[in-house]
Amino acid sequence: TAEIRDLTMLLRQIDVSDALGQARRLLVQKEPERAQEVLADAMQMDSTNSMVRFFSGIAHCQLGNYDDAAYLLGQLAKERPGDTDVRIALATAYLGQGKMADANKELTEAIKLKPARREACYNMAQLLLVMSPPDAGGAKTYYQKFLDAGGKPDSKLESRMQMAAPAQ
Repeated sequence: TAEIRDLTMLLRQIDVSDALGQARRLLVQKEPERAQEVLADAMQMDSTNSMVRFFSGIAHCQLGNYDDAAYLLGQLAKERPGDTDVRIALATAYLGQGKMADANKELTEAIKLKPARREACYNMAQLLLVMSPPDAGGAKTYYQKFLDAGGKPDSKLESRMQMAAPAQ
């Protein structure tokens, strides 16, 4: 009956929601293998759930599976072009693949959408330092935006910016 179908769907949504919470905790704890196991189960319950695919993309990034991450996150970016979290994660996957221009494009778009987004500004500062040639001035600008948005100073990044800065 319709009531049983509705109840089954509700229970499935609760299970997926629980799985997402567990996967998020595992990703924060840097346990992507375990997160992927949880997410695989959630994917079987609801393969269209965008958060399941998003967290799976992040887990792939943490595992160094950048091709899989870029595929999942790229599809999600097409579905949700205004989602800065997806664009930042996709930029990470592109960086892992060595696709600097694509990473730059995604971070630029994320910053256009949300100029004070700390993660996007920080990642852009890092990206500009690994591009060839490094853009220390641009990195410094984005790092300052990161700090202005409430980010905590990063002495390692500051040191890398100093080393990349042209001699005066």
